[in-house]
Amino acid sequence: MLNQFVYGLINLSSMAQKHLTLKKIPGIPPKLTKSQRKELEKMICDGPKNNGFSGACWRTPMIQELIFDKFELFYSVWHIRKILHNMGFSYQKAKFDSAHINPKEREKWIKETWPEILKLAQKKNAYIMFGDEASFSQWGSLTYTWAKKGKQPIVRTSGIRKSYKVFGAIDYFSGRFFSKAHEGRLNSESYASFLNSWRKKIFNKAVKKAKLSQNYRPHDLRHFYATALIKAGTSLAFCPETTWTPFNSNNS
Repeated sequence: MLNQFVYGLINLSSMAQKHLTLKKIPGIPPKLTKSQRKELEKMICDGPKNNGFSGACWRTPMIQELIFDKFELFYSVWHIRKILHNMGFSYQKAKFDSAHINPKEREKWIKETWPEILKLAQKKNAYIMFGDEASFSQWGSLTYTWAKKGKQPIVRTSGIRKSYKVFGAIDYFSGRFFSKAHEGRLNSESYASFLNSWRKKIFNKAVKKAKLSQNYRPHDLRHFYATALIKAGTSLAFCPETTWTPFNSNNS
């Protein structure tokens, strides 16, 4: 009796494995076909402006409208986010690109002009400096925080309406960094002062390397260079004042 019961259980188990195999549930078929998804992907990659929208960044309601106008299919904005994720899209911050820059001229500069600058600087053992300026507010900055609805949080500030301004420049070859703090407005005069400060540092280093006296100035070396050219047999001539515009001239 026991043997028959055990045999029946084994037989029932084998029948269950044969007839009760797990199958993947297909679920609801997608509304968008594969070809429609590819078309939608291309339209999104082309950007909103190329699809009749005024903005430059996609928002989910805009894509909702795009799908409805193009394919006559309606999705909730929450489901569209899921569709976009499955298509390989992510919600991310865009970056600016200047509209006035000519891509061909930019490519020409990178492939032709920049290598020439690099080659000339290496030949003359010169610096290639990249400079910029920054301003840091001294009264702090605000960001998002948690607070009760209807009660805007208040952050105490120092009340000092000043900013810490810094000029900076970095050498392409060595990575050497030059910086100078500045009080007041950032303008052409303050930037020229900064350029003159690190020019003096480089000049003094060159004077020391050449084993010259420390009382040399850039203006002195200009005359020294002209003297060396004359000794080497180079002909020099003065240019009439009418052929050049003095730096301090008010002429435009």
